[in-house]
Amino acid sequence: MLYDMMNNDLKRQSDYQKMWKWTRGKLRQEWAKIEAQASLFYLKSQQPNNNQKNGPNGSKNGEVQPENNQHIVYDNIIPITSASPKPSANNKNINNPHTRKLKIYGSKEKCFLVGKDCLNRLAKLGSIYPSLLNNPDKSRQMAAKVFDLLHRKDGYSWARIEKLLNWLLDEDNWWILNLKFRSPAKLRKPNDEGVLFFEFFDGQMEAEKKPKVKTKSWMTYSQMQSDAKRRNISFSAINPVDKYYERNEDTNMWRLAV
Repeated sequence: MLYDMMNNDLKRQSDYQKMWKWTRGKLRQEWAKIEAQASLFYLKSQQPNNNQKNGPNGSKNGEVQPENNQHIVYDNIIPITSASPKPSANNKNINNPHTRKLKIYGSKEKCFLVGKDCLNRLAKLGSIYPSLLNNPDKSRQMAAKVFDLLHRKDGYSWARIEKLLNWLLDEDNWWILNLKFRSPAKLRKPNDEGVLFFEFFDGQMEAEKKPKVKTKSWMTYSQMQSDAKRRNISFSAINPVDKYYERNEDTNMWRLAV
C-alpha cells in the first residue's frame, strides 16, 4: 500500500480489502498506519540534515540541491485522509453528535408527579413489575414520558388522565386483581384490536357508569312465589296474581307485569 502511494498508484480501500481479505476495521487500522508513515517520511524530507557534508554546488553527498534553497515536495506521498465513517446511532458516546439526547423530566413537572403517583399506587396494590422497583429514578422518568406523551401528543387532558387512574388503580378493579396492569407503559400500547389501552380503559370506565337495565326474566311458578315473597307481595282476592305477574300460556312461565 505504501509502495502504491509513493508511485501515485493508490487504489481504493475496497480493492485492498478484497486483495488481502481483511475486515473493514483491519483495513482502516492499516490505512492509518500507512498514512502515519507517509506523513513522517514527508516531514523528514523537509528537514535538512546538518550532519551530511555538502558536495559541489552546495549539494549533499554529491546530490544536486534545488535552486533558491527550495525543498523538494513529494506530492505522491502526501497523506491521504480517508473519510471517517458516520458514527452509528447505537454509539452512546456523549461526544457523538448523532446520538439523540433523552429528555430528563423535572421533579416538579406535572407528568413526573402523575407518573410517580401511579408507580407508588401500583406498588401499594402489589401489581407492579419488580424490575420497576430496582431503579426508581429510571422508572419515574419512563412513567413521566408516558404521561407527557398522553397529554402532549395524544391530546388527553390531565383531568381525564387522573380520572382514569383513579378508576383503574382500584383494588377491586379486574385489571388489578388479575395483575393485568403492572406498568404505566401499557397505557400507550395498542390492544389486539389496535386501540390504545388508555382509550380502551376509558371506554370501560364510561360503560360502568351507565345504569344497567334489568330485564324481566321468566320464572317458574315456585320462583314467582319466592320473588313475590321477597318483594312483600301478598296474593288475595283484592290482589290477584295477575295484578303483579303475567303468565305465558304456552310455556306456563311467569314474570313481573309491565
